[in-house]
Parts: sequence; C-alpha cells; structure tokens
Amino acid sequence: MPSLNRSYSTPSEPFGPANADDISFNDTRTHGSLFETNNWMKDKFRGNPTIIVGRRGSGKTHYLHNVVFDQQYDYYVEIRTSRVLRYVARIVQGISEDIIFPETIAEVWETILWVAIFSEIRKHSLLSVDDLALIETYLGNVGVRENDNVDKALLAVANTLSEEMNRKHDVTISKPIRNFENITFHDAKTAVLRNLESSKRNFVILIDSMDDFQLDILLVERALQSLLMVVGSMNKPRDVVDIRFCLPSELYQRFIKLSLSPSKDFRRALILQWDERELVLIGAQRLTSYLTSHYPEFYKKFNSLNLATYVDALTLFNAVLPKHINNPSGYPEETLFYILRHTQLLPRQFLILLNSIFRNPDSGQRANPFPVSEERIVNGVRQMEDLVMREIFAAFKLIYPTAEETCRHCLPKLGNKFTMATLKRVFTDRGKVVFGNDNFFEFQRMLLEIGAIGRVIPDPKRNVYIMGDFEYVTLGQLFFSKNSELCIHPLFSSIFRSSGKQERLVYPYGRIDVNETYLPQNLSPKKTSTNIFVSYRRSDSADVAGRIYDRLVQSFGKESIFKDVDTIPVGLDFRDVLDDAVKNCDIFLVIIGNQWLELKNADGNRRIDDPKDFVRTEIEFALKRRIPVIPILVQGADMPPPNRLPRVIKELAYRNGLQVRPDPDFHKDMDRLISKLPFPS
Repeated sequence: MPSLNRSYSTPSEPFGPANADDISFNDTRTHGSLFETNNWMKDKFRGNPTIIVGRRGSGKTHYLHNVVFDQQYDYYVEIRTSRVLRYVARIVQGISEDIIFPETIAEVWETILWVAIFSEIRKHSLLSVDDLALIETYLGNVGVRENDNVDKALLAVANTLSEEMNRKHDVTISKPIRNFENITFHDAKTAVLRNLESSKRNFVILIDSMDDFQLDILLVERALQSLLMVVGSMNKPRDVVDIRFCLPSELYQRFIKLSLSPSKDFRRALILQWDERELVLIGAQRLTSYLTSHYPEFYKKFNSLNLATYVDALTLFNAVLPKHINNPSGYPEETLFYILRHTQLLPRQFLILLNSIFRNPDSGQRANPFPVSEERIVNGVRQMEDLVMREIFAAFKLIYPTAEETCRHCLPKLGNKFTMATLKRVFTDRGKVVFGNDNFFEFQRMLLEIGAIGRVIPDPKRNVYIMGDFEYVTLGQLFFSKNSELCIHPLFSSIFRSSGKQERLVYPYGRIDVNETYLPQNLSPKKTSTNIFVSYRRSDSADVAGRIYDRLVQSFGKESIFKDVDTIPVGLDFRDVLDDAVKNCDIFLVIIGNQWLELKNADGNRRIDDPKDFVRTEIEFALKRRIPVIPILVQGADMPPPNRLPRVIKELAYRNGLQVRPDPDFHKDMDRLISKLPFPS
C-alpha cells in the first residue's frame, strides 16, 4: 500500500480529501491509493453502464472517471452538464413548436456530443491525413476554431445552430448543422468510427453530475428527455464510442418520470449504494495510507494484513480505536459502529468523520496517539454532524427547499421511535406552516427521501438498538401503514433533538449483499413474518419461478411465501385465495420473462389486456395498496415500457426492478434480492 501523498494529507484532513474533486484528475496514483476498489460496483462496471446514479457523496465523480484511471478507454472527453444543458435549452427555445419532438432534440444532442468527440479526437494521431482534414473542415463550418477546447467548441456549435433556428423557424435540425457544402455530419462521424474500428481503439464521453438543475422548467425537461433517449441508445456490446452520464439519486425518481421510456433509457444504469462493510474497507485503505505516512513504525506490525478482507480491516481499526465508547447518551457502543450510524452510508460522510476524529492528535500522544481517546471520537463526530447534515439539505434543496426549517420545527417533538399518528399530529400542529403546503403524504415523503425518518424493523427480543430501515438503501420507496412504527435517523436526532430523555438508540440498518457477521454484536436482524406474494405466468417462467420460490422459502419460511400452485389448498376457490393473499402480503414480486407481456389467450389477444387476467388483477390490487411491488426480470427480459401496459398497471414500469440471471449467477442475484427486500411494518 503506497503512503499518502503529503500534499493531500493535511492537519485538517489526515485521511486525505473526502471529495474526489479535490484530487488532481491527472494524479491517477493518488486516486488509486485513496479510493477502495474491492466492492461489487467494480464487477457492475463490466456491464458498461450508461448512467451512474448516486447520492451526493456516494462517489459518482470517482466512478465517472474510473474508466480513465483504469485505462479502459483510449480516448475520452468530459462535458460539463450545466453548460451544455443551457446550450441545448437555448436551441430548443428557438425551434418552432410545430416541429419540437423528442427525436428532433435528440438529433441536437447527438450532433453536440459528436462535435465534442471531433474536437478531442483531432488532437491525437488516430486519424488519417484526409480524415483529419475532413474533421477540421466540418468543425470550421459549424464555427469551431482550430485551437478551441471542448467547452468553446460546444458553445460555437450551439451558437451556430441557435442562429439558424432563429433565422429559419421552420427548418429541421439536420439542415443547418449537419450538411455543409460537400461535407456532412454523417461523413465526419463515419470517418471517426472507421478509424477507431480499424485501429481497435475506443472512446468514451463523460458527462458530469447535474445536481443543480430545476426540472420543472419546460425547456430543461425537453432537453433532458431527449438526452436520456440518446444515452439509453448507447454502450451496446460492439460500440467503439460509449457514454457515462452521472445523475443524482436525490432526483432519480423525477428523471424516471421524465423519461419517455424508462425501461430503455435506464436499462444500463448503475445505482451506487454502499454497505457498512464497504465503508470499513474504504476507511481501512485511508487509514493504512495515513499510518504508513505518519506512523510507519507503528504500522509495521500490521503489514501482513489483507485489507481487502473485512476481518483484517476491522483488526486495523481496532488497533487505533478503543473497542467501545460511552456515547453522549451514556450507553456503551462499539466505536466503529457508533461512527457509522452517524452517516447515511456514504463514503464522503464516513471520511469526513474520520478526518475529524484523527486530526491534530493530543500533544502528549503525537509519537503514538493510539488508541484515539473516547473524547476525541465523540467530539469529532459531534463537530462534523452539522456539516454532514447541511450537505444532505443542500442535495435536496431544489425539490425540498423548506426541508431544514421543517425538520427544525417538527423533529424535536418526536421520540427516537414514534407512531404514524404522532407524525400526523406534529405535522398538523407545527409542520404545515413551514413545509409550505398541507399535504401530509408529501411531508412524509420528504422526510423519507432525505433520510430523516425510517421504518422500525420489528424486534421481539428488544435489542439494545432500535433497528431502522431507511429509504436510501432500499430497492425502491418505503411505504408505511397506519400501524407502522417509525424512527429518526441518528444524525437528525443529534442535531434537532436535545430532550435529555434516556431512549434506545437507532441503528440504521442498511446492507447490500453482505452477511450478518458485518453488523455490530447482537444487531443481526431477526426473522420476521414477512408475507411475500410471487406473481408469475406459468407458460412464461414456471421453472425459474420455482427456483426463486425455493430460495425465498429458505430465507423466510414456507408459511411466508405465496405462490399459487404450491399454496392454494385443494377444494378452495383459487380466486378467493388469490384475493386474500394479495390483501395480506407485505411485498409483491412480479416475475417477468421474455413472453410475459405478449402471451395471448384463445382469442388471440394479449392476456395482459384482459381485465379478468389474474396476473393483471394481482398487480393492479398490489399497486393500489402502495406496498413494495418489485419486478424480477428473468431470461434476460427488459422492463415492459409504460405504453405497452394497460393503464391500470402502467405504474409497474416505474418500479425499480432487479435481474435474476441463470447459473452461474442465480444464487448471487438471489442473495442480492433477499438482502434488499424491505422488512414489513
């Protein structure tokens, strides 16, 4: 493990920057030493995602640039979303309403993205003399000068196109920008593709995150709809030009609704989520760099540790931190998990807290300041809580501008654990005025999305912690029933509540594909009476549905899983049994194979179009109940597009689904599905 570059390890940030933007883009060695790479997302990138979705602080920037650090592509160009989106919105404004179609604006995006490629590729020795001359001539025709960088090139082509649009409102996009004299856009694009393919080289377009855009502006909506169309059409297996586009997960559901075809546009999306284990591995990598830079003699005894394993990473942390501390409420806690539960499982938040704890060791301990004192740990977390909290509010500012003030007024009136009735009363008494409207559901949705409140996981043995399920690590959206017990995230509780009352502490439960040994002692979740309904079509996916059912039975017990043929007693009307099962289930799984949507009945019509079709009826009723409805895609099937579904179940197309592949990936995919199923209330 290389030691930490002293220019990045400062007294205020001994573990190095928590933000990848603070490290020089060209410093690939430091990026490699500071950012842990042994998580499941490395494998996911082999699927070549078009869209990277993550919360602020999840590592989107690092993973966007990962292709450059790992030299996965020969050439790349990075585009600043904020600028180019303004350019496209301005162009759209100049187009006649009569010809504004998503495909029209997609043509604008394709042209602009390829102009960025032309501007970059001409700097390299890839092109033949004739092809380079062709590219230079085309760029000159659209207003791009020889020494223009990418930003200036995109501004130039946007200005050229805007001028044409303003001059000829009825002109199609292709005429003013794609055809100049004897050189066409197609000629230039073909020349670049031909050279890339013949030399076996590849190119990637990087589009950074767009955290600060108002999605309720019509021009921006139109521009983004068409950008999603273009992005969704790229990164096919044999393509030599790929794209990676970062999206903030704080706005993810808005983008899904904005998309004209979510199943197509987001089919190659990667959602960045982290678990406790992976954050510990990231922290251990930074800790190792810190120790080898500042305390090499101390670190020598740990040289043999394999920090790609969770057990060895914990061993290293236990050498520098006390095993337990007494938290501000007077309860003893395992130190590392005290720190972790004050995050929302985001790398940046965890590193901010570690930097705060390890900065400026006591003067008497500079030679060997380990284990770090309990006081420094508690104070280090406390000092950074407000900063972490403000970053959360900033990430949601566009959609929930009153979130901070609403939390300030309402959360002090809630306990660590409370009921839905209590939440409604607090909203009525204090929340309406500051939240900005009197819609309780929107108020509740805001608290869920920012991670302020979660759902209590039933705990018959009354653990030392209140285990909480929070939306930022679930498969989709959390939903509550009127009998649900709710809880406040420790970060929000610490900032907004100071009652002094002795209460059980909340531990945010959030894991992805890790087993229970990664949780603090005595915190493994208990078996629950989860009722899961498995919906499928026998002629579409009976075999794989049986395998999925068997794995669910292993995890939850046979009495908790409903799968018609195995669960309906002999002699009972299966229509009544199906109706009761859907009414009583907590989670509804829809297994979708290649024929699920198009299977026909005896009359030659699609079954899904028949109002009496049992699969359609099951889904319709489950959606109305607002319980988690999770599409399980098998046989390589894609999500059904909304325009191919009956109106009453069209919402299914917007539910976040999960693939279950055949062997050798079946059990791995099932482990992931089971680990992400939301616990019942």
